Amino acid sequence: MGASLGRALAAIAVLFMAGCTLSVDANRKQCKVDGDCHDRGFGAETVCREGLCSPPPPPADWACLSDPPPSAPPATERFIVKSRAQEIVPARGVPGASVKVCAKLDRNCESPQGPIVITDDNGDFEVEVVGNFSGYLQLEKDSWVTVRYFFYPNVRENWNLASIQMVTKVALPGLVAYLQAPAALDRGIFLISAWNCLNQAASDVVFETSTRDDATKTFYARGTLPNPDATQTDSAGYGGFVNVPAIGGDGKPGVSVIVTGVFKPSGERIAELSLVSYPESLTISRMVHLGDP
Repeated sequence: MGASLGRALAAIAVLFMAGCTLSVDANRKQCKVDGDCHDRGFGAETVCREGLCSPPPPPADWACLSDPPPSAPPATERFIVKSRAQEIVPARGVPGASVKVCAKLDRNCESPQGPIVITDDNGDFEVEVVGNFSGYLQLEKDSWVTVRYFFYPNVRENWNLASIQMVTKVALPGLVAYLQAPAALDRGIFLISAWNCLNQAASDVVFETSTRDDATKTFYARGTLPNPDATQTDSAGYGGFVNVPAIGGDGKPGVSVIVTGVFKPSGERIAELSLVSYPESLTISRMVHLGDP
């Protein structure tokens, strides 16, 4: 029995020492090549960096997930935002649409932050906003669905935004009907674009919303059109929701909604957008990662 106990204690000691080598002794060279890490019992994804077995570095397109957030410019600065109002199908400019700059708390844009701008013959326009502006652009035109583009992040420099999508009221039902959740007039539609750390459209992103019910449908685009069977963004980076509740408990239009983006392969949160849903309206925003505080 004494010999057996001695062998057991020796085995435990070896295991304990091995555990210390794997997880504690960071000053000791653990490897020369990645294969050494596997031989020492580290996970299959572990790599050899500077003689130590370490987690693999994040891919370049998501390397910013651990960066600190950028500093905000003073509100005394002013920036120019340029964009284009564009019909979803066919992809052509929308001339003659009015564009208002609206503070986020001004849900009905009753006090625009500057003069109303009209899109030109190509649908192009530009507006001026204060530094670190938090709000949205409201685009309207007769017989067209009202569009509200929420800035994210806050405006911190001159921006050339991607085209802001618009759709006629006549075309809207046909555009969303094959999602098996036809748009309801008392509900809103969200269109979100995901962007990675290289400022490129991001694939493999999943969107979640804080405000939904059985009628709300999540969708992701395949190419330029929504696809009811897709489960995450593709290389175009687009997704969203149809039939988002838009009438509050007080009976008034405009419901606050939090949209969260998650990078599906790792489960890491990209960002949270604070948006508003309006009846028979299109809410659009851009999701990027701003760094962890």
